[in-house]
Amino acid sequence: QYMGTIELDDDGLCCGAGGAYSSLHPETAAAVRSRKLESINRSGGTNVVSANPGCMLHLQQAGVSVQHPLELVDSIITRAMNSE
Repeated sequence: QYMGTIELDDDGLCCGAGGAYSSLHPETAAAVRSRKLESINRSGGTNVVSANPGCMLHLQQAGVSVQHPLELVDSIITRAMNSE
């Protein structure tokens, strides 16, 4: 069930993927991702929504549940239609 949106407290901090950055500089990218993961953990949320494929993959590699915004919209609409 959709419980609402939680904004992260990291002021839009990069996830560390940045195009090919995570492939070219994996140690630094992992350190940046760690800061993003800390922000995600502080939020108490259970699912991250991102339209950035690089971020999605980079966070998923760390075990985070990530979905595209359109997947979220689809699931909300589907649930609403099924509850009628």
